[in-house]
Order: sequence, then C-alpha cells, then structure tokens
Amino acid sequence: MIFAHRGDSVHAPANTEPAFRLAVECGADALETDIHWTKDGEIVVCHDDTVDAVSDGRGAIKDCSLAELKALDFGYSFTPDGGMTFPYRGKGVQIMTLTELLTTFATIRVNMDVKPKHPRSLRQLIQTIHDCDAQWRVMIASFHSRPLKMLRGLNSRLATSASTEEAAQFWLKSRLGIRSRPSLPYLALQVPLKMGAIQVVTKRFIHSAHAAMQDVHIWTIDDEQEMIYLLELGVDGLVTNNPALAVAVRERWIGSTRMATGGLTWKS
Repeated sequence: MIFAHRGDSVHAPANTEPAFRLAVECGADALETDIHWTKDGEIVVCHDDTVDAVSDGRGAIKDCSLAELKALDFGYSFTPDGGMTFPYRGKGVQIMTLTELLTTFATIRVNMDVKPKHPRSLRQLIQTIHDCDAQWRVMIASFHSRPLKMLRGLNSRLATSASTEEAAQFWLKSRLGIRSRPSLPYLALQVPLKMGAIQVVTKRFIHSAHAAMQDVHIWTIDDEQEMIYLLELGVDGLVTNNPALAVAVRERWIGSTRMATGGLTWKS
C-alpha cells in the first residue's frame, strides 16, 4: 500500500483538499493525516498543533474556533521551489474538518494520528468515524499508548496500529527470537526504517510481523532506492510525501518481479 503522508504534500499544501485529491488521482491507496480539536470542539486535520507554519495566521488550534480557522489561508505557506513561487496562496485553500475529509474522499482508506488523552474527545472521534460510515477504512495511529488503549476499550473493532512502546516491544521480541501471539490488539506496525543508529526494519522483523498477522508500514520514505529496497524486503506499506513517485516505483517493481518470475507475483 502507498500511504500519502499529509496527502501529496510535495505538490500541494499538506493536509488540504488539493493535496489529498492529488494523492487519490495519482493512485495512492490511503491518505495519512493528523487530527486536532478546535476551541469549539470540532475535529480538524493538520500536522502541527499550531497554524503558524501552514497558514497566514498564528496560534494554537485548540485556542481557535473552527470559523476562525476557516478564515485563514492554508495555501499561504506552500512553495514547491524553495520560496520562489506560492501557487496556492490566495486560492481559498481552507483547513478541513475530519468529517469533510471522510465524506469528500469517501472510498479511500485513511490513517490518522491522534494525540488527545481525554475520553470524551475519543468518543467523539469514534462517533464521527461512525457517522461517516468510515469504520471499515480507518486506522488510528499514535505514538502514545494511552489513547490507543482507550480507543480499543471504547471500540474494539476499530483498527489501530501499534504505539511506539508496543512496536519497540515487538521489535525486541523479534530480535530475541520470541514469537508474538497472533492476537495482538493492533493490526499494523508503523515504524521508521531506522531509529538513530538502530536498523528497525529487517527481514527477521518483517517475518515476525507477518507470522503474528501484522502488516508492516514504513515512514516516511521519499527516496526511490529506499522504496525499492523496502519493496524487495517485503513490507506491506510505504508512507511517503511523494505518492506519485511511490506509485510509479511500485508499478515498475511489480513489472520487473513479474518478468523475473515468469508472470507470477504475490499480486497474482
């Protein structure tokens, strides 16, 4: 799977409708985003918890109402060429609510990172996903264990990935040759290729994950050679800022694999 990290954030303002639309059009399999709560309790999609770097405004999302955020230009800061041009400035690009994201792109999978620890906020998140009939195509991710455990307690059927702590525990067990049970509370290990000097993703790690019925998704991969390396290693998903490149690399890789195996691949 190709996950469009914040949409096609190489060619359009991250986490906006233009970026998500470009990602869908180029063939990405899933959209990746982060969610935050506004002052008046609306769920919006944005990576940072402030609007300073992505709009013509300033301040924390939690201190702004949805109306205040909608009045800002979320295409203002985007530049594809190091500040020479700003093609989306003044084009009416707004922040999206989670409901708008899930209804505008009503068939594609969505991977969302959540940070809040308040149970009422998480219940609202679950209700929003349910109201958009999106529970079958959403996966919730978080670096933190607590919100994921709370979400699983509130709705055990909602797909989640492993927290940083859970992924680290799984990695250590795989290194020690300890087999993880196939009834883990999460469905995917979403990890970086490396963590400092530590090689996280190895053949052993992927084999252990697949034996435990886990998918392996790697973030954030924008280099073509790294994409090819990970595809050959057997990962299940690439999280990338450049989904058009990743889709093209995957298609070429599948074609070369099909030729090398006489027409048979894992896709066949």
